Amino acid sequence: MGIGMKNDQLYLNKIIKIMKLQLKDISYTVGDKIILNKINLEFENGLYALLGLNGTGKTSLINIISTLKKPSTGNFFYNNVSVLNKPEYLRKDLGFMSQNLGLIQDFDIIQNLTYFGLLKGCEKKSLNNNISKILKDFDLESYNNQKIKNLSGGIKQKISFALSIINSPSVLILDEPVNNLDYLEREKMYLLLKDISKTSIVILSTHLIEEISRFCDKKVTISNGTVSLENNINFQINS
Repeated sequence: MGIGMKNDQLYLNKIIKIMKLQLKDISYTVGDKIILNKINLEFENGLYALLGLNGTGKTSLINIISTLKKPSTGNFFYNNVSVLNKPEYLRKDLGFMSQNLGLIQDFDIIQNLTYFGLLKGCEKKSLNNNISKILKDFDLESYNNQKIKNLSGGIKQKISFALSIINSPSVLILDEPVNNLDYLEREKMYLLLKDISKTSIVILSTHLIEEISRFCDKKVTISNGTVSLENNINFQINS
């Protein structure tokens, strides 16, 4: 069940351009509870690990950056354009993989890839080529005609990941993307994400700190609604 490592247009944007995502004084509250408190962050091309315990605001931050939720206060910008004013400006360049995977259970793999690829604005001819490549590189060809509901958790996770990159996004956000993969599959995914991050902003939420520390450029740690951003993620893990 391998994931291909070829550096071509499907996985890497053709021209290297610096993408920029800026969060300014982002707060998010639910009732009287402060989930995020005046978050200020700036992302550029690279692979970022988003770390934090459950209940610290990690999922809320992911949902705001993914335009699934609006912040209570503050603003954020994609290449200097306000995402709150023009969410479609980010959405057209966005790839997102959630923990619930977001697959249509009664569709097979090709139907899922085709449906979501067209939904993301992919051209039909190039989409068909991309799908053929994905099926081969992700070792999914033998599962072509099987409905999603009949597949294992690991296969579903690879399909969901494939969906998130099918439009060659400039901003890729992944929420615990490797939970159901074995060690070798996780390593292959990290390497692919590292390649993608040369031309894109890749934000990966994970609890596998030791594994991701060998691949990420920076870590964003969220605790009690506030964040810290650190370079050189080969950090010492506190026991």
